[in-house]
Amino acid sequence: MISQNSAGELIEMMKAVIQNGTGGRAKLAGREAAGKTGTTSSYRDAWFIGFTEQYVTGVWMGYDDNTPLKGVTGGGLPAEIWQAVMTEIHDGLPAEPLGGWAPTLTVPCRR
Repeated sequence: MISQNSAGELIEMMKAVIQNGTGGRAKLAGREAAGKTGTTSSYRDAWFIGFTEQYVTGVWMGYDDNTPLKGVTGGGLPAEIWQAVMTEIHDGLPAEPLGGWAPTLTVPCRR
């Protein structure tokens, strides 16, 4: 089982993927979201998996015959598709913050 503090830290890291990282194309207007991009070596698979307080959704792109994708990474088209789908399914729902706690980050002190 994962502690609430550890879960909170993971959520904060995954929120940063969208706010400041490779998942910027997944930003939802006026709504907190967290997620993770992914691209396999040789560009055979690309994905974006993310969540809000209400829904979890994943977008995967790849070919059944293992052919490499051309120019597709998880932070590109999969994140854009995720953003479009999540915008649509959240239409009319209240924007709720992720989780209900703030992580307590500790930094070891060395002397």
